[in-house]
Amino acid sequence: MKFSSRIFSIAISFFGLIYFLFHTNCLHGKRKFQTGDSTNGKILTNKNGDWYIEDDLCKPRDDFVRAQLKMENSVDIFVYPTSIDKWLSGRIIREGKWEEDHIQKIYRILKSDPSLIFLDIGANVGAFSLTMAELGNQVIAVDALSDNVGRLCASMTINNLQDKMSIIHNALSYIHEKVSLGKFHLNVGGTFVKQMGVSDNSDVIVIDTILFDDLLDLYDFKGGVVIKMDVESFEANVLRGARNFFQNVNVVCVLMEFMAHRGKDSGQFIVEFLQKFGLMPIVSNSNQTTWPMDVMFTKPNTRRGH
Repeated sequence: MKFSSRIFSIAISFFGLIYFLFHTNCLHGKRKFQTGDSTNGKILTNKNGDWYIEDDLCKPRDDFVRAQLKMENSVDIFVYPTSIDKWLSGRIIREGKWEEDHIQKIYRILKSDPSLIFLDIGANVGAFSLTMAELGNQVIAVDALSDNVGRLCASMTINNLQDKMSIIHNALSYIHEKVSLGKFHLNVGGTFVKQMGVSDNSDVIVIDTILFDDLLDLYDFKGGVVIKMDVESFEANVLRGARNFFQNVNVVCVLMEFMAHRGKDSGQFIVEFLQKFGLMPIVSNSNQTTWPMDVMFTKPNTRRGH
């Protein structure tokens, strides 16, 4: 009888341990982020309101293609095979460049003030993030796609930039929910967020969303912040979850893809939201339908990098 009770107790303890490990995601390459832990050099993800460190994504794979960025500085970068990503990866492999005009503008602003933090929303494989981290500014790169995050982390490691970077593996939105990610053939850079729905596609990618405001739980934004945002028409929804962030952080510049919002209510919301915090668009006129694909919003005293 005592032997049976002992076996029962051991079984209960074993299954309790298994439940605990699953509950804390220890069996899925994640461990809970503890208050006081450094964020530097880590991939962090928020799941059901808790922050975790993802240790399993930062490992180079056979489909990580090593290339070199040749812009403001020289940085190694892992991209995709051109059979998967023809545009962004293809151009970096061929020329070592991507959106060099925008990178140059951001680079010059950050170079003028080493205390500025660069927040890269929709980082993709990290052309912006790696360039700014190599410059020496602190960088927070945010991306929802695990294949992007893995490449970005491998690039961070190979360039020894762990003390300058951290990576957030979530989508940004205005509510906490699960969303799926849509992708275009041969264009990983066109990955977009869509609402969850019934789908017979077993390859659908599902990710938890966070709010911009949630970043305040992780980071101490004492200095100013420069933001680049490229989330494929989801920009307005990202800003709807950013009110506390902008109220508590000195955002000095926002570079944003604006093409999908020209002449729309979402565009008007974006402009009015940013203007409330002193950020004005650098454009030649007030007619949003004529604005360029990407628009930079700055505070009047911000050096624009021209």
